[in-house]
Amino acid sequence: MKNLLWMGGLCLMLWVSGCDAVQNQAQPLKLSDAQQKVALKSNRFGFDLLNQTLKEETQNPNVVVSPLSVSMAFGLALNGAKGNTRTEIESTLGVAGLSPEEINQTYRALLDQLPTLDPKVQMNIANAIWYDRQFGTAVKPDFLASNQTYFDAKVEALNFKDPVAVNTINNWVNTSTKGKIAKILDSISTSEVMFLMNALYFKGTWTTEFDEKETSNTPFAISPGTNTNVPMMKQTGQMAYAENDLFQAVELPYGDEIYSMTILLPKEGKSPKSIIAEMPSKWDIWQSAFREQKIALQLPRWKTAYEVTLNNILQSLGIKEAFMGGVADFTGIADARLSISKVKHKTFIEVNEKGTEAAAVTSIGIEVTSFPNMSQMVVNRPFLFVIREKSSGTILFLGRIQDPTR
Repeated sequence: MKNLLWMGGLCLMLWVSGCDAVQNQAQPLKLSDAQQKVALKSNRFGFDLLNQTLKEETQNPNVVVSPLSVSMAFGLALNGAKGNTRTEIESTLGVAGLSPEEINQTYRALLDQLPTLDPKVQMNIANAIWYDRQFGTAVKPDFLASNQTYFDAKVEALNFKDPVAVNTINNWVNTSTKGKIAKILDSISTSEVMFLMNALYFKGTWTTEFDEKETSNTPFAISPGTNTNVPMMKQTGQMAYAENDLFQAVELPYGDEIYSMTILLPKEGKSPKSIIAEMPSKWDIWQSAFREQKIALQLPRWKTAYEVTLNNILQSLGIKEAFMGGVADFTGIADARLSISKVKHKTFIEVNEKGTEAAAVTSIGIEVTSFPNMSQMVVNRPFLFVIREKSSGTILFLGRIQDPTR
């Protein structure tokens, strides 16, 4: 079984494999020791993110998240975070103890290499920073420069009061996800001055495709005692397979086998949540148990979209201060009282006989709670004045001016 390094998350189920590359074909991911530590530690964030989302979710039967997208969006934010705000983000993402340069270089390596590893797989990563034109003079050039250098971030100033701004941002989302996610914003609040965004798109063809003629409607137990018919794909052949008292698992590779999807089926009496709860401590052990053997696989064809606001989930995982107006420290962005207003996350995935198409978008809204450097006061209407002695507070004069010309 190839030594798998999980880089994306359960939404895309992307597993990067250290396989032997064939010249001019697929190439394995190459990371330095420090960068590989970042990638491995981010596994825990991915498991925790899904686990906490499942705890919070009460309506949607399908939950799909992209830890890579969320992590990369917060990578943008890290270049503007200071003090305990930065410490909490680093700890939650699993990059605590690494220098800002090491963290940035890791994202740079992922951005450069993931889209090019397998010529038979489309993998696109896009980042953007949108800010209100009025706020623009306050944004620190180093913040923008770092995110352009390490994240290839598109940077654009817009008039946030103009409805066209929402359309401009959503058009970027739609284009970056090949139309799979049409929009991320419905509106912009009066306090929001910036959005940090990441978009992912993945399209991979199975190394061994399913035969569409073999697909047929088959009962699927959506809950105990409740079945529904689903289009069930069928394939028999040599596959990487593992089984224990908790689940059966199979790995399905894409293209030249750099990327793959791992399916984990809970045993009778077990649940997906019970597997997720064990993942942080058991994943490496489970990973080493896969062996090639002949498998008769039946897998549903499915397509689903998911949307979630991650504020409460991320705070439960440890990113608290960043959401607290007057406490958050994003002075690396601007000398203002900034905090995160909302983290929105949208995903899409379709799995069929040919392969998988998936997309994700993460939007981090930045709002201003007070902004001394941008304060403006235009005294163009009736006003009051007070003249006082400051040490005692004694008022010498006060009045109202209705017409300064008289």
